[in-house]
Amino acid sequence: MLVEVTEPFDDIVLDASSGPRQIHAQLQGEPLGTIEVEVSDGRVSADAIRAAVAEQFAPIVLARYLTLRGVSNSDALADELWPRAHPLADALGGVIDAVAALARRNDDGRRRGMPRRLVIDVGGRIPAFVLGRRNVRIELRLGDAVASSVEYVVGPAGIASGHALRAAAIDASAASLERVVVREALLGLPLDRTPLRERLARRVRPTG
Repeated sequence: MLVEVTEPFDDIVLDASSGPRQIHAQLQGEPLGTIEVEVSDGRVSADAIRAAVAEQFAPIVLARYLTLRGVSNSDALADELWPRAHPLADALGGVIDAVAALARRNDDGRRRGMPRRLVIDVGGRIPAFVLGRRNVRIELRLGDAVASSVEYVVGPAGIASGHALRAAAIDASAASLERVVVREALLGLPLDRTPLRERLARRVRPTG
């Protein structure tokens, strides 16, 4: 069985109803490799195929897309997902975070109580600054999928920039953010120069 990952995924109906099946995946006509998916009631679901492709081949698909966008590497993924901040706001945030880091030193913030929860939707609005000395539990989400959850230590300065919080969430997500973004925004659609935020807006409704 062969699937082209830039075309809509459909359920695959089989005569046999048990055991995993191998599916060959290709990207714009070029072989990607083989995925293995489980059969349930004589059917392999489109969602299962999409998830398996994203699990194994997300970096390749994302790299192809970013090349079309004229971006050289996946380090620029954050810029594809969020609008760039004003340079002055970026500079101010950098100064504040540097001062906060000096004040924080080895303080883990645990003695100030339970961390506050902050949900960040991929591509959504992030507060410019967060005030208060309690740690922040950041949850990075794309629709119903959680890409990462990490505790950020604010420290005695009692302030952290949204840029720092976003960076911490992205660092914690590692490859999981790539997989979720590729699954929701790239697979099953033609690869073109449509901005990633626009692709996600078509497919994923933000939480909250």
